[in-house]
Amino acid sequence: MRLGIVVPFRDRQEHLASFLPHLVAYFERDKADKHIDVRVLIVEQPQGLPFNRGLLINIGFAMPKPEIDYACFHDVDYLPI
Repeated sequence: MRLGIVVPFRDRQEHLASFLPHLVAYFERDKADKHIDVRVLIVEQPQGLPFNRGLLINIGFAMPKPEIDYACFHDVDYLPI
């Protein structure tokens, strides 16, 4: 089973800098989901328009669809525990 994690993103570099290493460490810990095949897709919206989280999630879900079996949508400013 392959998990796709879709993360809508814009203007939060400091959150992204913390999120990605934390996510890698989260899946490397010795626990039941350690061996899950994970693909992380950061979907970034360009400047100039209001942030459209729903659109980014839809795009992020459609892009890796052939490569994943199930998906999770996650915000860049929350760290999984």
